[in-house]
Amino acid sequence: MDTWTLIWLFWLGIFLVCELAAVILHKRTLTGQVVDWFSLRLRKPYWIVRRVIFVTFWVLLGVHFYFQAPVLWSVILPGIPFAAVIVLSSLYEQRS
Repeated sequence: MDTWTLIWLFWLGIFLVCELAAVILHKRTLTGQVVDWFSLRLRKPYWIVRRVIFVTFWVLLGVHFYFQAPVLWSVILPGIPFAAVIVLSSLYEQRS
């Protein structure tokens, strides 16, 4: 195994620990957070924008995996939609 394989396995292990802790402590898992952030079940304010950003993220991620795109596609662009929705949610919740 090379170094990057070990790093990715370590990252996966940390993710699994976080998810298991959330399940055991009856807190929100990543799925619950994503459903809330992107307003996938309820029509919160800006729900159309949130869903467009959600779909955009998956399209960009798919393009990245299919074409094995460079750093711009693999690091920066997939992170923008998530950051935008988190900021949008926070701003709206502060106003309410």
